[in-house]
Amino acid sequence: MNDEQIALMFKNLTDAVTQLTASNAKQESQINSQNAMINALKNKGKKVPEPEPYDLNSGVTLPEFFIHFEGYCTDLYGDAKKDAWSPVLKKFLEGAVKEAYIGLKGGNLAWDLLKDTLIKQFADNV
Repeated sequence: MNDEQIALMFKNLTDAVTQLTASNAKQESQINSQNAMINALKNKGKKVPEPEPYDLNSGVTLPEFFIHFEGYCTDLYGDAKKDAWSPVLKKFLEGAVKEAYIGLKGGNLAWDLLKDTLIKQFADNV
């Protein structure tokens, strides 16, 4: 083999390795996407105990209730889109806290903003 043939063979090998690397990266991405979908489907229809409805006289603080509520939502809906939790919260509120939620149009607010606003509004009751 002469130098030109060796150089051509080396170039062909390099090109093949580059294509394999790109193909492996694409396959890894597809596998990760499929695993995420499988995990989401595993949780679909999952029975998760609902939190008790919260009012100011329920015996727990609002921050404590939110810890339980967030665990419920994470188990049921996942942690990726927390803002989807805001409309769900209404079902689990009673009394003055529910009235505040309705007044804030809580179902339309980002989760962290809604949670922080309600905690601040009812800080005296903590």
